[in-house]
Amino acid sequence: MINKDRNRNLNIDIMRVICSIFIVIMHIIDFYFLNYKQVGNSFWQFINIFESSIRFAVPVFFMISGALLIKNLNESIKNFYKKRLLKVVVPYILISIVYSIGNQIIKTNTVSVNSIVKNIISFDAHYHLWFFEPLIILYLITPLIRKLILFLEKNNKSIIINTYLILWTTFGIIIPTVMNIYNHTSFRYGIQIINYLGYFILGYAISNYYKKLFYNREKLVILTYSISVIITFLGNYFYLNSETGIYNNYFILPNTLNIYIQAFSIFMYFSIKEVKLNRFNQRIINIIGESSLYIYLLHPIFILILKDFLNINLFQGNLYLKCFLSIFIVVILTIVASIITNRLFSYFIKKLNIYYN
Repeated sequence: MINKDRNRNLNIDIMRVICSIFIVIMHIIDFYFLNYKQVGNSFWQFINIFESSIRFAVPVFFMISGALLIKNLNESIKNFYKKRLLKVVVPYILISIVYSIGNQIIKTNTVSVNSIVKNIISFDAHYHLWFFEPLIILYLITPLIRKLILFLEKNNKSIIINTYLILWTTFGIIIPTVMNIYNHTSFRYGIQIINYLGYFILGYAISNYYKKLFYNREKLVILTYSISVIITFLGNYFYLNSETGIYNNYFILPNTLNIYIQAFSIFMYFSIKEVKLNRFNQRIINIIGESSLYIYLLHPIFILILKDFLNINLFQGNLYLKCFLSIFIVVILTIVASIITNRLFSYFIKKLNIYYN
């Protein structure tokens, strides 16, 4: 369903909102999830339910990018890079500078320009900024991917795209899953960018080829999602050493078959489901959706404020109450700050008379 007033895809924006909020939640509950000994079995299994249900968020973000970026096959390379530079690379560099300076001051009370530059280049200014390395690489090669897909489609050779996805699913998802389960490890087989390239192209393929096969089969994708959540929950449980408290995180990695099924199911559901909202709710979703990049960029700041600057001990008192309260506070503050940041940045770009979408 297209919101004509904003010329935005409502279903895509809903996925953006869901995924960005779920990533914020992930980074909060991971404090508990990775500290089994401190929280105890009952609360850990409670958190395991949430962790197992929302891990599709990162792969789906790459699928959204593929669905939106590849389809515009006739866009000039110059316009493509110009928009992506302003929309993604510039915010990434600016926030990396902020995190790098903040971390240096906290740790050493000094600021090194060399360290800032190194952190930007290595995508290491803060733990969550790894996401931009595969994303920026995919943006750099998107014009090439577009030309290749345009050539294949014009020559009725789309089967090559399907073959690629079958090979990627087999060698990038299924075989590594089997090997890790057999070896009881969380070793990441293959090159990270290849896995995210697979999700990138899969998003385009679902939007243009596969959704026809699942038309009016919403219950089926809900079922596959539910099964994958159960498998993730059980995998997390059996990969936990309750005696040492050491948790093997393999079952929540993006290249695991269960997370692949989760991401495929969620993206497929919102590709075939016609979501209807009133005008006000559409507007809210659109506003938050177009600010999703900043939700990802800014949320660790509010986690840091809550945990370190306010000295709130997440492991004392009623853990259920403290967990939900932390999630609520961080999510609300992050959304508000992200909307404001997005508006200010857009206003600044427009004032410079530079096209910004």
